[in-house]
Parts: sequence; C-alpha cells; structure tokens
Amino acid sequence: MRILRLEDYGPFVALKFRGYEKALADHRKAKAAKKRAETEEKEEQFFYVDDRIMQPYLLATALLFQSFTSGAKRSKTSGHTVA
Repeated sequence: MRILRLEDYGPFVALKFRGYEKALADHRKAKAAKKRAETEEKEEQFFYVDDRIMQPYLLATALLFQSFTSGAKRSKTSGHTVA
C-alpha cells in the first residue's frame, strides 16, 4: 500500500489511510491474540497434571525405615532385623 503513496493525495486521504493502517494493525494484533489463546487451550489438553494423586507415604516410610535399619543385624532364620 505504501507504493501507492496515498499520503500525497491530500490531508483527507492521508488521514483515512493512516486510520486504515491503524485498523489493519489492530486487526492483526487481535487475530494473533486469538490464535495464541486457541493454541494455549489446545496445549492445555495435552499437558494436564492431575494433582489429586496421593503420594505413597506408606511405601516411602517403609523404605526410609529400611535405610535406617540396614546397619542392624539380621536374624539368620527369619530374615527380619534384630535389635
């Protein structure tokens, strides 16, 4: 559009041309924002994290207990830790 040099046709045409360019730029920004929002919405479908899953505390406690008692003597008959 700049090739046409519409600014040279007088102040009225120049004013309307600047208004057109501004409207076009606003439209591009709005379209980009809409596309970005749609992309984020699609990505949320793939990257959903379910935070309601409980951590296995019993297993963690058992492993922690074993690591503390690993230095204790074990019974030859039962395999259990003897204090």
